[in-house]
Amino acid sequence: MKTTLTSAVVLCVSTALACGAAQYTLTDLGTLGGSTSTASAINANGEIVGLSLTANGESHSFVYDSAAGLQDLGSVFFPNAVNSITAFQMAGTANGHAALYLHGAWTDLGTLRSDKNSYATGINNAGTVIGDSSTSAITPPASVVHGFRYSGGTMTDLGTLPGGFYSEALGINNSGQIVGEGSNSDGGEDAILYTNGAWTDLGVPQGGEYSHASAINDAGITVGYAGTADGHTHAYYYSNGSWTDLGLPAGFTEAQANAINSSGQIVGYVSTGISQHAFVYTNGVISDLNSLIDPSNFTLVTATAINDSGSIVGSGTINGNTHAFLLTPVTPTATFVLHPADVNGDHDLSIDEIGPYITAYLHGTAWPTPAPPSQIDIGYVGRAITLYLQGEKYANDPTQSPPLLWVPAP
Repeated sequence: MKTTLTSAVVLCVSTALACGAAQYTLTDLGTLGGSTSTASAINANGEIVGLSLTANGESHSFVYDSAAGLQDLGSVFFPNAVNSITAFQMAGTANGHAALYLHGAWTDLGTLRSDKNSYATGINNAGTVIGDSSTSAITPPASVVHGFRYSGGTMTDLGTLPGGFYSEALGINNSGQIVGEGSNSDGGEDAILYTNGAWTDLGVPQGGEYSHASAINDAGITVGYAGTADGHTHAYYYSNGSWTDLGLPAGFTEAQANAINSSGQIVGYVSTGISQHAFVYTNGVISDLNSLIDPSNFTLVTATAINDSGSIVGSGTINGNTHAFLLTPVTPTATFVLHPADVNGDHDLSIDEIGPYITAYLHGTAWPTPAPPSQIDIGYVGRAITLYLQGEKYANDPTQSPPLLWVPAP
């Protein structure tokens, strides 16, 4: 069962959200009858995939859309990613192998070594799946895991950096660029980018010791996290050969970025070392998402994905339980802009209103509405006369600026 907490939007200026007003509507996606759910991904159509406990304690996958709500996909396939084609595909894991889910059925994608495990981490709109697979007869550590790409019925080992011993493929864009993490010849663990048949080491921020890439958008901007010179972990984005620290909201010391959309909005989580909150990074500013919703007893803990509409999914806590959430951006509502001569604010100009307005113009007198008092523009006078002669209420044309903003009401 889901719960929606709709933000009441109070406006301080035309077509802008009020200072301090909620910027997102929070929807608690609920569960499949159990106590816990988590969301892994959201596509351009607003379809969300994730996991939930059922009433009998089993872990089942789900897909969510606003019309049908949570739909149980059973206990075999566990999705990590979803693409945006009409009959959307999900990539994940089933019975220890990477799998592709389409039209109610999943396909085993195999492994890089037949007796070992694999799991899928991402999928793009071309249906190309990425993930990781064990490649050694030895039960892994990470040193025997390689990233893979699955396309056209074939799983391809992406190998490692020169001199490295492992790689992980964690994000893919619609151009087929892949990012992740891998070891290098110096024994370090860095963010890596796969293009043109080979991995490239993206290095680390200045003074850092390690880096990790989680996702890449269609513009080729990579996000993830890296160690800082003072021993902390910060969220970063990587573009044009350089790393940029996203910063931290007040009171937090650590951060990790999980996803980025085509507009460059980034989501992830920040931490104090004790508590953790979801964040969004927009237009150069990182914000605790809990400060951008109406007050509630739901704490947003981590944001895992964001689509190109700006809708965000992740998981949080409510009454001690973990639930998947959806944040939908609040659409700014335009306030009605009164003509300065419309003293009584009834959206209709009478002779008793435009008479003094014209007189003030002719005498060069400042007009008190709106404050502060200002000299009257001849264009405003002409518009007032036109609206009065029309004899009907007037409206705003949001595509125009004053005085053409004011038009006869339809």
